[in-house]
Amino acid sequence: MNTVRINQPVQILRLGQLCAQIGLSRSSIYNKITKTSRYFDETFPKPFKLGASAVAWDAAQVEAWKASRIAASTECNDIKCQKEQ
Repeated sequence: MNTVRINQPVQILRLGQLCAQIGLSRSSIYNKITKTSRYFDETFPKPFKLGASAVAWDAAQVEAWKASRIAASTECNDIKCQKEQ
């Protein structure tokens, strides 16, 4: 998911904005990025440090992740429909 964008400003999302955009709680998001969590999701965008105690997420990576989740859901529904017929 790492893409290089030249001459385009990187839009960032802070945790509250990320929660609002994807509909997950703060703890659910941290579970997705914690490797030892049973809910770890290696496809979930990684945060980056803004300072000593502040992190943010790249909005483009979050959008790509959302699109991949929608696509995966659609594929599963298509397969399920085919099996039921």
